[in-house]
Formats: sequence, structure tokens, C-alpha cells
Amino acid sequence: MRCLLLLMLLSVLACAPTNTPEPPTTDITANDEDVAVIRAGVVGFVLATVDEEGRGRAPRPMHVLFVDHTINFCQFFETTGCEARPSIRFVAGGALVARNRAAVTLPAIDHPRVTTVSKEQARELTRGGYLGAVRQVYPGTVGVIRVALPAYDRKDHALLYITRYCGTLCGNGWLVHLARRVGEWKIEGSTMLWVS
Repeated sequence: MRCLLLLMLLSVLACAPTNTPEPPTTDITANDEDVAVIRAGVVGFVLATVDEEGRGRAPRPMHVLFVDHTINFCQFFETTGCEARPSIRFVAGGALVARNRAAVTLPAIDHPRVTTVSKEQARELTRGGYLGAVRQVYPGTVGVIRVALPAYDRKDHALLYITRYCGTLCGNGWLVHLARRVGEWKIEGSTMLWVS
């Protein structure tokens, strides 16, 4: 399983980040399983990552903003032929692309270090390419987090695409592998797809 996952993740690395329009919004909402995977990814992976980056520098626990709409998996990759690329189609059988053709509304993540904002609020707060406005409104914030709906390769394994915007020329995109262990989703591993 790990070899297959590694092959799937490495096959995506050939993609180059670009800026493309957001997918249209739908009235569809994420199901309970999606919400559980997304919460585990944001709380278990993103917060651990920003804590590790800030170790020794941050005087208090760091905080993130979570945008309440999904993004298109292809959003940060070449738009021409994104869905036709074998490396993109291969990831979870193309489910990341197929499940994220339109933006889906997400519920808030209930965690003291995560504040959920609308995509409009996030866009307004990050206008100009830096987090100054974000930090004025939400002190201690180290990034704006967006996710795509997860893809499932089996009932107990999921891939989640997570992005973090942390300022001008500051951001990351990851594929995070999660597995259900004793009824809870746990982080199994991750691969950074891009960094700015």
C-alpha cells in the first residue's frame, strides 16, 4: 500500500503551480466522512506542521484560518489538460479531480486554533498578497488553509489535498494520506506537491 501511495504521490510532482479561477459553487455539502477526514487533516497535519515550523520562535500556539469552500484539485496546476494528465488521473483513480469540479460548502472546524471564514472574507483579508490584514483581525494567524474534498481508495484510506497561503511568495500544497484507525482518521503520511 505504501509503495502504491508513494508512486501515486510522486507522479503528481511533475505538475507546476499556476493561478486559475475557482470552480463554480454548488449547493452540495460535504458528507460526514468528508468532514471527519478534513478535520483530521487540518487539526492533525496542518497544526502539527505550523507548530514544527514555529518551534523555538512562536511565543504562543499558532492559529490558522480555514476557508469554508473547497478548491479544485487542478486549481494550482496547469489548467490545459489537467484532467487528461496521466499523473493527475492516477491519483486515487482521478477521484480528486472528479470530486472537486465545483466548490462545496464546508462546515466550520470546531477547534480553538482554527477559525472558519468564508471564501469572500479570505479573499478580502489576503488582498495585496500578504497576511497583514489577517493578523490584524486574527492575531497569531500563520496561514489561510483551503482543502479539496478527499478521495478514497478504499473504505479506510483517504487522500486530502491541503493548501496553506502564508503571504507573498509563501505557501504550500500537500497530499495527505489518512487511514481510519479504530473509528478515527489518522495521518499516515504526506507529500509536499509545491512550495512558494
